[in-house]
Amino acid sequence: MKAEVDEKERAAQFARVPLRYRRLVARVNALEADMRKLSDQELRSMARRWRDLYRKGRSLESLLPEVFAAVRESAARFISMRHFDVQVLGAYVLHRGCVAEMQTGEGKTLVATMPAALNAIAGKGVHIVTVNDYLAQRDRDWMGPVYEGLGFTVGCIQTGMSQPERRAAYACDITYGTNKEFGFDFLRDQVRKRAVSRELGDVLRRWDIEKGELADRVGYAQRGHHYAIVDEVDSVLIDEARVPLILSSGADQPSPYAEAFRWADQVARRLRQPDHFTIALKEQKIELTQAGRQRVRELAAAEPGPALNESKK
Repeated sequence: MKAEVDEKERAAQFARVPLRYRRLVARVNALEADMRKLSDQELRSMARRWRDLYRKGRSLESLLPEVFAAVRESAARFISMRHFDVQVLGAYVLHRGCVAEMQTGEGKTLVATMPAALNAIAGKGVHIVTVNDYLAQRDRDWMGPVYEGLGFTVGCIQTGMSQPERRAAYACDITYGTNKEFGFDFLRDQVRKRAVSRELGDVLRRWDIEKGELADRVGYAQRGHHYAIVDEVDSVLIDEARVPLILSSGADQPSPYAEAFRWADQVARRLRQPDHFTIALKEQKIELTQAGRQRVRELAAAEPGPALNESKK
């Protein structure tokens, strides 16, 4: 009885969907019987077939119904899960770059497989971003057979992985990981690019530094940023985004700014809250008040800070 009620509720919800979206689902459903006739080997060759068509000029939009139908069949065949029509709609919304609101237990992880597979056809990599290492590894292991059943490769980034392991994971068609790991890998790659640029001193070789033969020798972790699906988008893009990602590294020589930092620390200890500054804990931000700015000027005039060597900047 409960299953019948759930099915009626889903049908009622689907009836409120705009007609153009329902037509898309109908096109995906119309291909379901054809997909069932494919052997496992034929299904695994689909990714190669789609890429051939894409290189010949077919758009992802034109391939979408067939890709979604094939992903649905792969999921049903290899992990015993079949996308509901509303999940197909959610997948299309994600593909279009919109936010799809889904409650826990409504199959967000399964929904992401459709747009991920579609956008992996371009061969530039798809990132699926989640909030912690456990979920990233769980989702990769859980949904991996769906992608692999179509001929795609799947990787996962975890904290503590070596550089070669990261490069191998990013080289896959679809890569799971956390927002922090993706962010730190991006920052580390930028540091490597700047180091090489300074060494060469030649802006005309920028393409080679970022993507050419030189890039391969340097060994960047990521290979570009083509398409990403963000799980728990409110947490990743709002809550977690309040905390900046900061890289730190040791150096053989002391920082030229060390004395300036010590002087700033001494000045800060002579300021009082809330007269001279306010603290926003949620944003992890401290701001000087007008009185605080005046106090800093007075202290700086009485005890000037060290002069910075501009050549070391």
